[in-house]
This record gives sequence, C-alpha cells and structure tokens, in this order.
Amino acid sequence: MNLREEIVADIQTLPETVLPKLRETIIKLREDEEKPGLLRRLQKIKITDAPSDFSRNIDLYLSGEKSID
Repeated sequence: MNLREEIVADIQTLPETVLPKLRETIIKLREDEEKPGLLRRLQKIKITDAPSDFSRNIDLYLSGEKSID
C-alpha cells in the first residue's frame, strides 16, 4: 500500500464530524503549494528608475555612501 492509499484508508475511518475541518486543511495545503516563494516574488520586482550602477553598488546605496539624485 502506498502513502496515498494509506491516507485514504485513514480518512475513511474518520467520523463525519471532523471531515469539514479536514477539508479546510487540505485546501490550505493546496493553496500553500501554489503560492510562489519569496525568491519567485522578488524576481518579479522591476527597478526602472535607478542609476546604471545600482546593481553593482547596491550596498553603497543602502548604506548611504552613494545617493540616488
């Protein structure tokens, strides 16, 4: 028996009263899997108004040694 079959067998033994809560948990797990991670979201950020050396010197801009004028 594989894991999916074991889970289905376990679910079949649960009382009807807990099934709504189980359904909510399954939906939440599915939604969490579909959410993009932090790095995927960061990849979508576009910086359009920055100096040409911004990516090379981001540490200097963040520390204030260089400023965006």
